Amino acid sequence: MKNGERLGRLFRLVSHQFEEEKRGQVAELGVTGSQLDVLDFLELRGGAATQAEIGDYLRASRPTVSGLVTRLERRGLVTRDTSAHDGRAVVVRIADEAQPIVQAFREKGEEMDYLLTAGLTDNERDELVRLLRKMVGPDEG
Repeated sequence: MKNGERLGRLFRLVSHQFEEEKRGQVAELGVTGSQLDVLDFLELRGGAATQAEIGDYLRASRPTVSGLVTRLERRGLVTRDTSAHDGRAVVVRIADEAQPIVQAFREKGEEMDYLLTAGLTDNERDELVRLLRKMVGPDEG
């Protein structure tokens, strides 16, 4: 790479900036970043997903996902039921009470994206997204 820059270091710096901004934004919403990731994923999936699918998306272990879902369930933000199709699977559904949180996060997420890429042109931003999607692979983008 030019100028001796290390790609890993640059990714860590950008990730750190993103996580710091996200932490500040989600604190206002009264949930953790991981809990918000679960709610956002459920919303993207049409309101429901199995705990296994949540774990795959978050790249988190079953106990971690179970703990996240339990805390969200206690707050009335999700419900959890056994799948009608597979008695071993647990389906998590987003509750109506979570909608204001998800909507606020979507708005804040767009603002965060803009702030993190403020030094880029629209074309550069599009190219960055394209390259990042290429790096993580088609199943992750």
